[in-house]
Amino acid sequence: MDSPDSKPASDGSSRASEEPIEERMREMNDRMARIEDKLDRLTGLLDTAPNLLATVGDIADAYAERAAERGGDVDERLQAAGSLFVRLTEPEVLETFQMLVDNHEDLRGALETVESLEGRAAMVVDTVDTYLMELEARGDGVDTRVEALGELAVTLTETEVLETFQIAVERHDELRSTVEMLDSIPDQIAMAVDVFDDFIMRATEHDVDVVELTEHFADALRRLTDFVQSPEFETLVESGVFDPKAVDIVGRLAGSMATVGREETDTSGFFDMFRAMRREDVRRAIHFLIRFGEQFGESLDRQDEEVAPPEAELTSDADRQKIPSSPGE
Repeated sequence: MDSPDSKPASDGSSRASEEPIEERMREMNDRMARIEDKLDRLTGLLDTAPNLLATVGDIADAYAERAAERGGDVDERLQAAGSLFVRLTEPEVLETFQMLVDNHEDLRGALETVESLEGRAAMVVDTVDTYLMELEARGDGVDTRVEALGELAVTLTETEVLETFQIAVERHDELRSTVEMLDSIPDQIAMAVDVFDDFIMRATEHDVDVVELTEHFADALRRLTDFVQSPEFETLVESGVFDPKAVDIVGRLAGSMATVGREETDTSGFFDMFRAMRREDVRRAIHFLIRFGEQFGESLDRQDEEVAPPEAELTSDADRQKIPSSPGE
């Protein structure tokens, strides 16, 4: 027969066993609540998945059509994807995957960190939804921007653009120098403006009308431009005036005239001229004048021949009468 003390002991043990069960039930309820919350969020994402997949499919179709119109072959790109798969199955890549498997504990820690970002991801999704709603309200849909981004991707993957990028990469040093030079242009312009301001101030101090000076300079520049574009300038260039020998002689003549002009004015007679002809330099100058006269006379004769009409063109009697007859006729 049991003692009276045995019944209270059994009641205490039953209460002790009921308390952990209730605590576990509360924990299970809390976990179920958290799971339901996460499932609700996942359900919301899954509800938007069909529309997102449809949009991605439309974008992929449009991208394939644009690539085909611009000469890009979709089959070639699929072949490139197959080549990528072959590359992934190479021994070196598989060894990399094996290394990841061996370090799965570190990967698990990273995955746990990623799972902790679930709340942040939800916040990002809310932000994106708000941004998309604002775009729709302004009439600038997401599809338009995504299509523009797809067109940009097609353009960037064209052969000519890639070659341009390759040239830019190969010549990055020269490109950097060009950019630095462009960066220094504002400073150079500012320095030029300061120099011009200083010139204006100095001209004003010397009572120089800058506006009038600018007008005269512009008028002189206009006249010079008109003269350079005229037939007279072409004739002047072809005449030999700018020949180095001619320029040298004109320079010597100007120097001699300047030297004589600085001397005192005196008189000389006819016999002084004959006495001066004994000097070698005077005779050399006289010989130069004689040769100049001969050449100048020959050039005048050639000019008269070029101006006079040929005799074969003079058909009328009046024209023939204008030609003087030779002494023998």
